[in-house]
Amino acid sequence: MSRRRHFQAVFEKGVLRPLEQIDAREGEVLDLIAPAGSWEEDLDDLLRERAAASGQFSADEVESDVREAIAEVRREQHRT
Repeated sequence: MSRRRHFQAVFEKGVLRPLEQIDAREGEVLDLIAPAGSWEEDLDDLLRERAAASGQFSADEVESDVREAIAEVRREQHRT
């Protein structure tokens, strides 16, 4: 079983540089999980909410809501 390690790193000149000493061997391959951008998180949250409520709505209503949400997220992206 692999153990999880949490650390912060900065991406500079194409390389991730840890901000603190990490417990890793030279050449060791680490799996990294980067946080999603805020619009991706918002869309994921909306999709989870819709999935939870999907029994109350038809597939067409859910699809319409998802399309509207995607359009709203894209508009928000262009504003920033």
